[in-house]
Amino acid sequence: MSDEVNYYSHRLAVDFSTGNIYYTAVSYMETNNTYQSYIGVILPNGKHKTIITGLSNPQGVALHESKG
Repeated sequence: MSDEVNYYSHRLAVDFSTGNIYYTAVSYMETNNTYQSYIGVILPNGKHKTIITGLSNPQGVALHESKG
């Protein structure tokens, strides 16, 4: 049996100085009805990284523009 996981993004923020796209998302695993919220980033080269996991229910992302 394979685990089917669905991902849903909520909010986006673009860092125009680096080209990174930050987002909040929820993953849902159907086999055991569990949710996991996290914040991730998509880099200009298309690679994805998860930054923070185990969040309760993130509702947005704020960037500090002068720090990039």
